[in-house]
Amino acid sequence: LERNPYGNTKTTRVYPICSLNYQQYGIGDFIIYYPYLFCSLSVQKDEPLPSLPVPDLETTMQKYLAQIEAITPAHLDKSRQLVRAFLSGPGPKLQQRLIERRQNKINW
Repeated sequence: LERNPYGNTKTTRVYPICSLNYQQYGIGDFIIYYPYLFCSLSVQKDEPLPSLPVPDLETTMQKYLAQIEAITPAHLDKSRQLVRAFLSGPGPKLQQRLIERRQNKINW
């Protein structure tokens, strides 16, 4: 395994590829087929996928409220209050920590 600067891994995989073939031999009117196995190796390098971006905090909260409205509309007002408190309180600081974590971790 090789590490790239973003923390993703690049792997090399070796796959055996085998096929069953038949060889034909004939002497006069008499023909026989005998099976033989042909195998080779295939090498594949996986390119690392880029890390997903950290979603915008306000967009995430809007999507959250849309889901709350669809699932439990009776709790929507309370959820809106909690979202406003989160956005004006610990939300931005936690968002910044998440962005910093993404730069150093494979799975943030």
